[in-house]
Amino acid sequence: MSEVRKCYAGMVIVAHVDGEVRKAITKHLHTCGWNVISVDTCSQLFSRLKAWPGAKVVLSTKMPDESGYLACSKVLKSQPTIKIHLIDSKPDQADERLAAFVGAASIGPMEKVLADFGSPVETRL
Repeated sequence: MSEVRKCYAGMVIVAHVDGEVRKAITKHLHTCGWNVISVDTCSQLFSRLKAWPGAKVVLSTKMPDESGYLACSKVLKSQPTIKIHLIDSKPDQADERLAAFVGAASIGPMEKVLADFGSPVETRL
């Protein structure tokens, strides 16, 4: 069972409505050694998290079916140990407070959020 958890620990689910942004994030994370699943709706995110319960999440604040903030809150109510990193191109103080309130691990532009991702091995140390 520990082998399964190690696989989950190296998994990131990228949830963003823009396909080109998802590709860019996926490419960067693959380069860092992460396994990546990409989705374009929050409902797909929820179903993927059921299959990969230990995965980290990179989530846009603007999703087509519901707010990324609301999705973050819902996920963390059922799986409180998951790390969710919210992407917003220009978050202000209100966005940062809301992200903290819903339990996000971080919020920021894509470049800032991705800078926090080292390799899966480094993040487990």
